[in-house]
Amino acid sequence: MRFYITNINGEILRTGICSDSVFDLQAKEGEFTHSGHANDATQYFDITANILCDYTETELQQKDNPPYGYRWKMPEKQLIQVVSDEEIYAYKANKIRTERNILLSTTVDTMNSIRWETLTDIQKQQWIEYRQALLDVPQQEGFPNNVTWPIKPE
Repeated sequence: MRFYITNINGEILRTGICSDSVFDLQAKEGEFTHSGHANDATQYFDITANILCDYTETELQQKDNPPYGYRWKMPEKQLIQVVSDEEIYAYKANKIRTERNILLSTTVDTMNSIRWETLTDIQKQQWIEYRQALLDVPQQEGFPNNVTWPIKPE
């Protein structure tokens, strides 16, 4: 017999196959056993309607990839914030600064003096402006939620 186990909120915890004689033994305390086939990745059990339902594409995206500082909450089927706005800001700002520092250390700051001397004055100026634009990323309007990355010179 196919079965699936849910918690009190309708989240499908696991699925499986067992004989009828041990069906009732599949759930742990606080869990509920249902007969039938379910996909724990794409479905949930609606506890008010008592039916198996599919998540929408938006719900799947939010459930499977919640942004930092949020978690998926059932049975409401929504993201809830679990850390402060300040902590979310600090996390995002640190992530953007890390990306910026990687760009600086792997492109601009690795340019050696021999390579630098082969550039035209216009190319040198482009690289100077690119480096400064990278350094200025944290001062952009909307940082760290909306960042416009400078275009690397050729």
